[in-house]
Amino acid sequence: MTTWDDVWIRLDRTFSWLAREVGRANPRARATSGRTAAAFFPFGAYLTFGRSGDASLEDLVISVNCQRKDGGVRLSSDISAGDGYVLATGPETRVKDLHGGDAAFPDEALVWLDQVIDFIESNSSLVCAQLRDPEAM
Repeated sequence: MTTWDDVWIRLDRTFSWLAREVGRANPRARATSGRTAAAFFPFGAYLTFGRSGDASLEDLVISVNCQRKDGGVRLSSDISAGDGYVLATGPETRVKDLHGGDAAFPDEALVWLDQVIDFIESNSSLVCAQLRDPEAM
């Protein structure tokens, strides 16, 4: 059985890789990542970037969400500018239930997780372009 902790480990590995890629494009950029959980959002993961060296200024956000909705669970992902404008919409799927409770990741969504990781990796050039050093422009 795959757990949400397993999902986080895979996403965090991908987030770390992308942060290194961005660091090569803009050494001043800073990244912050984390995960969340709440009643209606049993899992969420994010990676935020600050282009000018201040990670608290969110110039770009990658989000991965699990939301309870209409008797099921909606899994989605996107890459957005700091102002909320969606730059790229990632894979989305829906599962009927969280089998095994909130601790268990639905096995039928493992393909979706692979697609999210591919989405993040394949959009690395978009992310790096968005986070160019403003002083180098």
